Amino acid sequence: MRHLVVICPTLMMAAAGFTSCVTAPPDEPPKRGFAAVQAVLDAHCTVCHGADDPEGKLVLESFDTLMRGGQGGAAIVPGNAQASLLVKAIEGRSGKTGKNQFMPPGIREHLTVPEIALVRNWIDSGASPPSAAAAEGLRIPDIKPKVTPPRAIHALAYHPRRNQLALGLNGAVAWVNANSTSTHAAVSEGPRGNINALLLQGDVLYAGGGEPGIAGEIRVWDLKAGTVLHRLRGHRDAIHAMALAPDGTLLATGGYDQRIILWRTQDGEKVRELSGHSGAVFGLAFRADGKVLASASADTTVKLWSVDSGERLDTFSQPTKAQHVVAFSPDGTRLVAGGADHRIRMWSVSTTAREGSNALRLSQYGHEGAILQLAFSHDGSRLASGAEDRTVKVWSASDLQPALSHGRQPDWPTALAFAGERLFVARQDGTLQEYPWKP
Repeated sequence: MRHLVVICPTLMMAAAGFTSCVTAPPDEPPKRGFAAVQAVLDAHCTVCHGADDPEGKLVLESFDTLMRGGQGGAAIVPGNAQASLLVKAIEGRSGKTGKNQFMPPGIREHLTVPEIALVRNWIDSGASPPSAAAAEGLRIPDIKPKVTPPRAIHALAYHPRRNQLALGLNGAVAWVNANSTSTHAAVSEGPRGNINALLLQGDVLYAGGGEPGIAGEIRVWDLKAGTVLHRLRGHRDAIHAMALAPDGTLLATGGYDQRIILWRTQDGEKVRELSGHSGAVFGLAFRADGKVLASASADTTVKLWSVDSGERLDTFSQPTKAQHVVAFSPDGTRLVAGGADHRIRMWSVSTTAREGSNALRLSQYGHEGAILQLAFSHDGSRLASGAEDRTVKVWSASDLQPALSHGRQPDWPTALAFAGERLFVARQDGTLQEYPWKP
């Protein structure tokens, strides 16, 4: 153990020449009026009724599109919830043959009784637009904590030439010197919400985050110029995963909206979307040749995709619970994944990566809690893991045998980064610690 960095009370904006206390934004007051209705629709309905290819041409992403209706006509009858098509759908009264049909359909979770009551009350009260609903916002006293709360670190990336670490916080990216315990760092405003993923390509930084249930965003910086190159928007929920193609031409993003989007890094244009997961996408990884993308999802599966065509190549269904992270070995021949079932699994991936040509090699019980992070060392000899049981371990990457254990951490290890012969561990409590990874 070498040193400890605490990212909490103050972060110095050294690059800008002044000091600023970086604190998390205050909690927002409860949503009311249409804002509350939109939150319910975003949680249950916009997966099928988003702007991209909406079911029945009914888009539920905003007040205007909701009031516009779809193929079935008006979705809302202001002042009459009972007659409104939207209410009939969420209450299971929309079947034309006497058979109840619910929205959302199939096995998706239906709206709760309070959520339905909220929608009905808004319609019965006249279906006020957002501007009117905003006036209903609660006024709450500004109660400041007696001590500055720690700022959780959600993501970590190492810049070898600068010997600096980028830290993904809430709404900001902070930089610290990898050899120093100082909290003096430059701070850049990032996407709103938690920055859950960070990637570095030379002097270009990618930060992915967003507001749960509202939208995701990737912000791209040119570190030399200190400018924002792109703001990529396309996800309808917070982004949890990013991966960069080895040649740097493509960026893959995944989020709570169950979508995977491929972006062209040169101009920030969307290339294609990969559909197939029925749960949040928590992990992404490109193979070394850039031809195959792996994804880990809350739907308990790991999938392989053709980058060129977007075709799903294989689905690994051995996991029994949500999968949080996936990583290719540096040579691209092995894939590891971990999640809520506490196990680290390793598959051999063939050149084609097609179904039937990939085999499960190892399944190792890794931690007493859900696995949050996995990372290969640069030489491919070691695999590091961090879990909700507050432990960090280092494994032999060839056979998943234990090599080192760094014991119980003060809080969840939310991010891992190899830097030469050092392993950096970032935590939920805002602390950052350095460990050796070679026995």
